[in-house]
Amino acid sequence: MYVAKNFSKIHRENCHELAAYLVSCSRSRAYDMLRKQREEPLEEIPDAPDDAPVPDDAAVSTDNIERLTELIGQMKPMYRDPLRLLAMGYTNREIAK
Repeated sequence: MYVAKNFSKIHRENCHELAAYLVSCSRSRAYDMLRKQREEPLEEIPDAPDDAPVPDDAAVSTDNIERLTELIGQMKPMYRDPLRLLAMGYTNREIAK
C-alpha cells in the first residue's frame, strides 16, 4: 500500500533505484510493525495448547529456513549485512552506524 501511494516517485528507467526503493519501503514498514508490536501489551493465554511442531511441520520449517538462508546468501552485501546484524541482536541504531 505504501509503495502504491508513492508510485509516482519511482523512476522506471533505473531498476537499481527501484530495487533500493522497494527494499527501503519494506524495511521501513517492517520496523513500523515491530515498533507497534512493542507498544501493545501481550495478552495472557490461559492453558495454551502445546505448540511443539509435529514432525511434518518441523521438516517444512527446516526446509523454509534452509531456503531462506540460501536466498539471503545470494543478496548483495549491502542488503544482506543489515539482516545478519539484526538477527544477531544489534539495534537499528547500531546497524545504521
